Amino acid sequence: MHTSAACAFQSSSSRSRDSRSQRGGSSDRGARGGARGGGRGGRGGRAPGAYFARPSAAPAFGPTSKITPEKAAQEALDQITDMRKDTALRHMFVALGLRGEGPRALVADEAVTEDGDAEIVGLLIDRWAEEVQPLIRKALALHLEGDLEAQEGWSIAELQAAHTAEAEQGIARIANASLVQHLIAQLNALATSGQAEIAASARAVAQQLAEVTRLMDLRNPALDYPTARSLTRHIHLHVGPTNSGKTYGALVALCKARNGIYAGPLRLLAHEVWERINAGAVSADIAPRACSLLTGEERQLQLACGLTACTVEMLATNISYDIAVVDEIQMIADKDRGYAWTQAVLGLAAKELHLCGEASVVPLIRRMAEACGDVVHVHEYKRLTPLVVEEKTLGGIRNVRPGDCVVSFSRSGIFKLKEKIEEATGLKCALAYGALPPETKSEQAKMFNDPQSGVDVMVASDAIGMGLNLKIKRVVFESLHKWNGKEQVFMSASQIKQIAGRAGRYGTGKAGEAADANRGSVTTMDPQDLPVLRQALESPLVPIEQAALQPRPEAMPELGTLMSASSYKPVDDKPKPASKQRKQDEADDAAAEEEAGETQVEPVSATLDYGKAPTLSAVLEATQAITRVDHRSYFLSQFNQAAQISPLVEAAARQAHLPFSERQKFSNAPVNTRDERVTASMYNAVRAYARGELVRFEEVVRDLGMLEALEEIEQVRRGAEERKAQAVARGTPISKLKSLASYASADDININTLMLLESLHRTLCLYLWLSFRFPLAFCHHHAVEDYKLRDEEAIQFCLETIRDGRARRMQAREFDRAAERGYRGSTGGARRGDDQANAAKWALGSSTSSQHHARQYASSP
Repeated sequence: MHTSAACAFQSSSSRSRDSRSQRGGSSDRGARGGARGGGRGGRGGRAPGAYFARPSAAPAFGPTSKITPEKAAQEALDQITDMRKDTALRHMFVALGLRGEGPRALVADEAVTEDGDAEIVGLLIDRWAEEVQPLIRKALALHLEGDLEAQEGWSIAELQAAHTAEAEQGIARIANASLVQHLIAQLNALATSGQAEIAASARAVAQQLAEVTRLMDLRNPALDYPTARSLTRHIHLHVGPTNSGKTYGALVALCKARNGIYAGPLRLLAHEVWERINAGAVSADIAPRACSLLTGEERQLQLACGLTACTVEMLATNISYDIAVVDEIQMIADKDRGYAWTQAVLGLAAKELHLCGEASVVPLIRRMAEACGDVVHVHEYKRLTPLVVEEKTLGGIRNVRPGDCVVSFSRSGIFKLKEKIEEATGLKCALAYGALPPETKSEQAKMFNDPQSGVDVMVASDAIGMGLNLKIKRVVFESLHKWNGKEQVFMSASQIKQIAGRAGRYGTGKAGEAADANRGSVTTMDPQDLPVLRQALESPLVPIEQAALQPRPEAMPELGTLMSASSYKPVDDKPKPASKQRKQDEADDAAAEEEAGETQVEPVSATLDYGKAPTLSAVLEATQAITRVDHRSYFLSQFNQAAQISPLVEAAARQAHLPFSERQKFSNAPVNTRDERVTASMYNAVRAYARGELVRFEEVVRDLGMLEALEEIEQVRRGAEERKAQAVARGTPISKLKSLASYASADDININTLMLLESLHRTLCLYLWLSFRFPLAFCHHHAVEDYKLRDEEAIQFCLETIRDGRARRMQAREFDRAAERGYRGSTGGARRGDDQANAAKWALGSSTSSQHHARQYASSP
């Protein structure tokens, strides 16, 4: 029996509906039903119409201003007040080792309960707060007088920088660090003056807290990469706007090197560079070079080839290179993935490090290079073609023309725009949005770029901002704001420039055309957005001040080892054989099914026991709370993905005692948490692994409807192939044969089918990712690769069939209109109220009816 991730992954509202999560499992019937029917989830909790409402706040394209010194000091004082009330913080410090006779002796004059470790921590926080609050006020006074030196460990300038980088979270970490240093000092003093037993306890606790502090101190991250620090690297910054050719020079240098590596933000980009290097398509004067490909889900390795193309997260800092190229360097400020770019800049052991991206990173990279002892060379580029904002908005869908890319920021909006454009203009549209597999997006881009394909317009999301080479003449924004999960917000100037800059790509003009034939243009649909667009494109670049940072990969397992086991109940059960564990899981599920709806339950992560190991969620929370960074140049990366997935992993692996390192690997998996089918598959995969089974993909996705959707589409495709073969057998000339999708029944394929196939592709990529981290258990790699290829072909066929189905419906509607016009003309003009049946009779008498035409279209040549 399989269970779904829904038990560990539901929102609080879902938990109230399904109390099965109390045991970390759910019934197959309920979980699978939710996965099949729920899709990617709704947007519950927002006001009606909020998803489409224009942002109330005006767009702000300038730099974020620092808070005033007074505000910074007040934020710190407020944070300390909150710490005194925070019971979770007390328990976290107990788990970190703040317990025993030493801490108790520090509050010996207070009455505490026998088992009051958390109560003791609360008293210690109160005493620290009373001491430190006057120091903050004194530090503010000195700061306002011009004395910027820290006062008793407090710096107003540091508080300002922390707030700019991470808002209240940054100030909270500074306060937590101050508390820890205060406690270490008090415990060390007690260790030299107290009774032997108390002194030993105080010394041990002080050493524990000092080790935790050392482990989570990232204020000098350059020292974590000794191999890179042994070199004086030459960092070449290639900076400029989109369509300026800034990456070209770096790739040429890479191809001429003895060995080197390219790293990009997307698998699509890494794949493109890999293909270009192997084909010798980087430059006309560079011969083909053997190159390996390394991404999270794919590895094409060639022995002793010297060159590698990879995604940024796959970079290794323990290998020496002659040249390394890191693309889209401005992503170093991304709150979720930016740490990988920071690791590349600080840690790549390359004689030459080429960084390509926006000029906004130049000051930051200079500071980082100075800390590393490296030399920086800045190469600035200008657009190869001009970009202009049109004087007017689009003025209606009918004004969409060949070469346009219409940008929408919602999936439903993309399909609606595609249908409207094809109906209003007769132009065929390609699609590119985030949920499509990279291979499908690449195929759609090829169709758009090929003048012989019959595809004239691209309808896309912000996925076109990077990774796709598109010959776009004009970019049309449906809107300049998008839903951020809570509200509609305007896009940043950088995002608008990135997308708008795709217009007028070099080489879009034709031979013999005017010199400005390559010129790109950009406009909007909404008249209110046109001045916002101009403002964004004319705004100066906002310098990136801080880079994202994460602890070293081994730091969190070490922190987990240091964290107290006393806060976690011991588990008596030993790991069971797979067959027994499966039966136990089924029994737990059945019991949970009976209890469903009876009680309101806590989140799964709060009810799990791991014996002597803290939960991954607890370690992540502690990491967020106590890590120190230098906010002048860095901020702590968010662990949103791992924090969302860790309860799922813990629930799936209950009572299996998976090592922390394995749970951490699972939590880093590329799970789209908005797709319930993918989360259900992840839950099933971890659960099978925890049982000690070989994980079969068919079992992971059983009863989730995805493989069934693939088989249905393949059956439709086989039917289309048979009908096309019949047309050939009838002697239809090849030149008159339509595309394969034209022979399919569009009624069998819809957007829901496409969404199932997209979910399947995400799940296949997830399995491949896991197969490289757990190769013995996820051993069906080649079978999954075959599924992936079939799924990509099915998605492409599905898109073509949906497009051709709409074309047939449009043709049928046009035939109806023509038939009615002909009937009215033959009768000397029909009144608007004439019976439509008369028009249909006339059509049947003069030609083929539109209904008959629609039925016969698929079987015709």
